[in-house]
Amino acid sequence: MLESNFDARRALEARLTRLERQNRQLGRGLLALAAGVCVAAGAGWLAPARAPKTPAVLTARRFVVRDARGRRRIELGVGRHSGSNYVRLYTRHGLLAAELAVWPRVGPALRLLDGRRTPRVDLSYLPGVGSSLELFDAHGHPHLVLHQNGRDRPSIRLSDAEGRGLLLGCARVRLKPKQPPERTPANSLLKLGARGRVLWQAP
Repeated sequence: MLESNFDARRALEARLTRLERQNRQLGRGLLALAAGVCVAAGAGWLAPARAPKTPAVLTARRFVVRDARGRRRIELGVGRHSGSNYVRLYTRHGLLAAELAVWPRVGPALRLLDGRRTPRVDLSYLPGVGSSLELFDAHGHPHLVLHQNGRDRPSIRLSDAEGRGLLLGCARVRLKPKQPPERTPANSLLKLGARGRVLWQAP
């Protein structure tokens, strides 16, 4: 009876020893895991954020942006034959509404349309010729033209669809029949008939 109690006690002590050893190993493992997590977190915090890789240059002759229905809304490109570079904006129905372009040997120009392919405003600069602003009616006829050439010769022209109207300022017009065109002074006022024929001038 004493022997069996002694054996049971020894078995219990051995089991307790194994449990203590396993607990010490588990504690060391958890401590190492926690230290690894702290080191990884610290390295991630100290490391500089990396920017997403993007191409430095994206090359193409034309880019087209379309809406959810596949309709063209923005176009950026270079003309195949003209050599012009342009940006075009379209309405939600896919019709041209605005165009900004630079034409070779001509210069930059901005055109605004009414969404029905009719120009309504033109703003342009032509090297050696000057800058101009033109306003059009619903049929595309210029009714108001402001022009400033490279030699400080300003002019304002009001006209109807047939070319009748008034001209204030400098203009190259034929003041006398069968005579070469003349340049009017900046303070001149001309009344124009059909097709721009001079009807009256002062001074």
